[in-house]
Amino acid sequence: MVELLHSLEEREKAAELAQALSDPNRVALLKELLQGPANVGLLSRCIESEQSATSHQLSVLRHTHLVQVERKGKTREYSIPENIRRVLTNLFDTANEHLEE
Repeated sequence: MVELLHSLEEREKAAELAQALSDPNRVALLKELLQGPANVGLLSRCIESEQSATSHQLSVLRHTHLVQVERKGKTREYSIPENIRRVLTNLFDTANEHLEE
């Protein structure tokens, strides 16, 4: 079924992605960003975390291309690219179904 991940580089990227999704705070950030774009201050309040810690988690998510950032004046607004939004929605829906079993 899975025909990708033949090379070591592909497997390493897949492992990085899995690692990025393995942190509960990063999952919470993604959940919030699925609702729409937000800045670090708002995201920090939503997940009850310090802004510096939230910024660090967002940088991990940016590195794996799960979120993107756009400057809006003096602030940075984070969002999830549309193609990633569909994948994350399916992933989280499947995880919820699995947890309900």
